[in-house]
Amino acid sequence: MMGLDTIIALLTQYGYLIMFPAAIVGGPYIALIVGFLISTGTFSFIPSLIVLLVADIAADMIYYAIGRFGGEVTLVNIFRVTKERISKLEENFKKYSFHTLTVGKFLHGAGVIVLVAAGVVRLSLVEFIGYNAIATLAKTTMLLTVGYFFGNWISNLRTGLDYFAFATVIIVLIIGFVVLFARAYPRRN
Repeated sequence: MMGLDTIIALLTQYGYLIMFPAAIVGGPYIALIVGFLISTGTFSFIPSLIVLLVADIAADMIYYAIGRFGGEVTLVNIFRVTKERISKLEENFKKYSFHTLTVGKFLHGAGVIVLVAAGVVRLSLVEFIGYNAIATLAKTTMLLTVGYFFGNWISNLRTGLDYFAFATVIIVLIIGFVVLFARAYPRRN
């Protein structure tokens, strides 16, 4: 695994060219680092946001395709999701597509299951891309902002207490964004 200094050096040397594939593989971690590099003047906000959005949506479409073409077998065999859970996900997608995708986007590890499930339940590609783009815009903007304002602090983390404090800040921000989205886009009945 590459260290933070190596990632920063690669991004600084190769710029937006390396940012795209790095963001597909590294996702939110790359967005945080790019936010820090924006604060140092290495990158500009808008071009970085665009590159990160396209990369994140491209990665999410790969997960969607895995679910769409791999079917339930993918969720059952790879992610160990029960058939009952798949039925519940299907219900959630039918009733609350936007909310389900948004929550999935903000739950980084479990979010992969939601993205694959969107393909399994055959959520329309247009709906998937539209809802996903909105959630990705919010998440990526938040991560860039956190990286911009806390980037120096992230690069100097040394103790477990610092990690805990940083994780708490991120969790509070994520919960805040999810609550704002839930209020801005009430559930359809």
